[in-house]
Amino acid sequence: MGKDVLFGRRQTAYLKQVLISCRETPVIAPRMSGMFKLLCEDNPSFSETLLALLLTQTQTVLSNEIRELLLILSDLMTMNDRYQAERIAFTLDGRTTGDESLSGLLKIIELNQEKDARRSYQCIKFLVQLANKADPVRHYLLQNPTALLWCVDWLKSKMNENACPMNDNSSNEDSNTRHFQRTMSAQVTLEEATALVSHIRQPSDDEMKE
Repeated sequence: MGKDVLFGRRQTAYLKQVLISCRETPVIAPRMSGMFKLLCEDNPSFSETLLALLLTQTQTVLSNEIRELLLILSDLMTMNDRYQAERIAFTLDGRTTGDESLSGLLKIIELNQEKDARRSYQCIKFLVQLANKADPVRHYLLQNPTALLWCVDWLKSKMNENACPMNDNSSNEDSNTRHFQRTMSAQVTLEEATALVSHIRQPSDDEMKE
């Protein structure tokens, strides 16, 4: 594979096609993710290009096609090199350059809370699972927890919207519909998310005495 494809003028087109292939043929996603890790290591320029494409597709493709994109994002955000913090910040907060802005995962969750709740849920589940296994991600989220606290409250409200029994035969990740469903997996995600922020919301001694 020529340098022109990976690092030259054909880079973006090539990476877009690889990500499409990962979505359409999930079995190749882990192998492609391994290749991406090698290319991103200590390479902020390549990392930023790839992350921007991953975030754009996470926002725009059908919600049942983002699982492999999140798998690749997970691998990139947990890479332990000197640019890990920058990749985490870019993925969560996005980028604003002049008049152009790119939504990070936290903004994608907010933008889709009503029109595509399944997309928002999948991104929240991804962040909670990642925070529980990667200290740098957890520390970044908890440094400014407002967005994470909002995610927990939103998911709790979705779980409490109606009294229908939880559906064990459906998934918020496999269907291309946009409506959130109460599932056991969503309940587990809510419990893990609540535990993640529990120390932030612990009442003070004075509050407990009131």
